[in-house]
Amino acid sequence: MSVYVAGRINIDIVIEIDGYMKRGSKYRGKVVEIDVGGTAANIATAIARIDKGINTKLLGAIGNDYKDLVFEKLGAEGIDLSYVKILNYETGKAYIFIDPEGEPTIVTIPGANDFYTEDLVPSIDNAKALVLGNTTVSAAKKLLNTVPQDAILFIDPHALWIDIESKVRELNNDCFYMPNEEEFKLYAFTDADDVDGLKRYAQRTKCSLIIKRGVKGVIAIHRGNVVKINAVPLKCLGMKILSTAGCGDVFTGIFVSTYMKMHDIVEALKYSTVAAALKATKRSSRDSPRVDELEMFVDYIIRRGLLKVDISTI
Repeated sequence: MSVYVAGRINIDIVIEIDGYMKRGSKYRGKVVEIDVGGTAANIATAIARIDKGINTKLLGAIGNDYKDLVFEKLGAEGIDLSYVKILNYETGKAYIFIDPEGEPTIVTIPGANDFYTEDLVPSIDNAKALVLGNTTVSAAKKLLNTVPQDAILFIDPHALWIDIESKVRELNNDCFYMPNEEEFKLYAFTDADDVDGLKRYAQRTKCSLIIKRGVKGVIAIHRGNVVKINAVPLKCLGMKILSTAGCGDVFTGIFVSTYMKMHDIVEALKYSTVAAALKATKRSSRDSPRVDELEMFVDYIIRRGLLKVDISTI
């Protein structure tokens, strides 16, 4: 089963700082992690770690400068890198500044990511799923023009959605639109607590909605139902939040792999919510849990009654 993941591939430089960033201030910091990251790399890693039966194919571009590191780190995860293009530009970078509570301020330098254009996109006629992250608009449109009708679409939109929304509406593929709360406000001009607004937007886009809300959990609109799940209370469990950078990417990756296996949105949302929480206890944005760790923690959280699922009909 082939799942294609399109988006950015970066080198992440994670820096812990001794304060809370504000304009005009100086901070003391230290580099605590250098790893391969970026939305596509993070999502692909999460999928590959959970289900080895999925042939996870990464679509994106890097430069020669970090080629060896990217292929070493992502190849070790079992990700198919044969479609990663090596261009005559610097590999994208993300400088991730982590405050004492684990909240990130991120500065990205796109580099080769911005030059992954439609002429570099391969055929995906064997795709069972396509995950669109923050790839270029031209690449996204090419992929949507060639995706098989029976493939499932998972869209983690970033600034991409406005330009491809009309194209997605033309397709008859099953589709999940997975923004965070701020992205959803940008596109839909409504709040995630407005269930009527969520319903209207789901009808407009012809996609199921899954809105990632951080400490407020997740809310989804799917086949006439509203599903709400709370965030895992890590601090109450005595677990320290080290970095929330990449939590949304891990959520998406675990949702894709779990939904492709179970075809049950509630179970997929449970696993995704717990996986995102576990990621927050680690510094690297790509550090999603492996399958044994995730299954054990999901079982523990459910037995403790710490994961509340509310399902209602619209």
